[in-house]
Amino acid sequence: MLDYLERFLDLEADFVEIRASSNAKSAIAIKDGIVDSIDAYPSSSYSVRVFLNSSIGFATANQKDKLPGILSKAVKMARASPKTVELGLSEEKAVQDRTRTKFKTNPQDISIDDKVKDLMEYHKLQRIDGRNAGTAARYSDFVLDNYYLNSEGSRIWSQTIGETLSFNCLSQAEGTSQIYGDAFGSLSGYEFIKGHEDKVRLVSEKSIDLLGSKRVDPGEYDVVLSPAMAGLLAHEAAGHASEADYVLDDMSCLKGKAGEKIGSERVTIIDDPTLEGVWGHIRYDDEGVEARRKELISKGIVNEKMHSRETAFRMNTASTGNARAQGPSLVPLVRMTNTHFGAGDFTDDEIMGNEKFIYVDQAKGGTVSSKTGEFQFAAMYATLHEGGKETVLRDMTLAGNLLDFLGKIDAFGKRVDFPMPGMCGKGGQSVRVGTGAPLVRARGVKLG
Repeated sequence: MLDYLERFLDLEADFVEIRASSNAKSAIAIKDGIVDSIDAYPSSSYSVRVFLNSSIGFATANQKDKLPGILSKAVKMARASPKTVELGLSEEKAVQDRTRTKFKTNPQDISIDDKVKDLMEYHKLQRIDGRNAGTAARYSDFVLDNYYLNSEGSRIWSQTIGETLSFNCLSQAEGTSQIYGDAFGSLSGYEFIKGHEDKVRLVSEKSIDLLGSKRVDPGEYDVVLSPAMAGLLAHEAAGHASEADYVLDDMSCLKGKAGEKIGSERVTIIDDPTLEGVWGHIRYDDEGVEARRKELISKGIVNEKMHSRETAFRMNTASTGNARAQGPSLVPLVRMTNTHFGAGDFTDDEIMGNEKFIYVDQAKGGTVSSKTGEFQFAAMYATLHEGGKETVLRDMTLAGNLLDFLGKIDAFGKRVDFPMPGMCGKGGQSVRVGTGAPLVRARGVKLG
């Protein structure tokens, strides 16, 4: 495919970039013991981006034979674009490479019937007793081949393979209904499907626990955040604020704070695409730049931003390999990869050893302003620990301001976990991301 695409690079433009992909997907959904849907389909996409006299042209197609047409269209668009601002790309070295996900079994080699059978075995574990009123299980996989070429000499082929499992359980008793869900995934082969029995049972058990749950009394508490909740906080509150396009567009609470201390010296927040197997892993971004690890906040100090070649050009620096798009038909934006709090030196027992605290577990959504740093996250499941007793809590929110919250953190666990495969939305696009953390303890956090 790279050889075929290379013939189209010879255009009258300052810079030419061609992206192409083919994606084989399958997805299975089971509800209440019945197969609800099965999808298995391939897709392909192609795009051309050109820079000509500081203007950009971009055109797409979903068929290979339409490439000549979109090439001329992209050039015409660049010529017709008004030159209202100087546009360009940072200087980056050309790359020639071939990469692929490490795997033992390609999910395309497993029949749909066998995938349904394996998912049904998990689904059977979801029913604990008669209080489980509804259960759902879903499996999905993809085998994605990406091709990248540009007129500077880059030629990259990458194959990414991944699978996800997700489970939801609705429990009812005495007129009360509660739902709990969880999901997990990996960039690996079909071997990932094995060994999740305990996690599946726990979904149903926590759904039942919520039937006897209480609401928290609003106020300030010492809290311990699970890797799922803390990872979401790192992504939403700090990650987006460190994206260079948000900084340039005055949409970041970290704008103008480079080198400033904004949190506890224990706080380090990292975006690391190099973590193989973790959901947001990439080797190269969608501008052909090798992706690298970045400390967005280092020991409480605002440190690095995430860049595409376009934002790096505007800020006179180098790309960090964070230009990502949902597919070739869309223009890359500055996006996160695997964003997480760094590990600390506290044991789990030391972090959970307070006389009174609330453990905030699974998140179920929330809102955040990257411009102001204000956030509010809802917890699907939490527990109050007091006097040796544990009480399950529901419908709880954690609210505050990023710049204030980071100063309240006083302990991190020793092990970083990435519990959930995430999809991050921005600019009408969704890309896969990993979020993670160790156990995180913070003092005097507002809950309601």
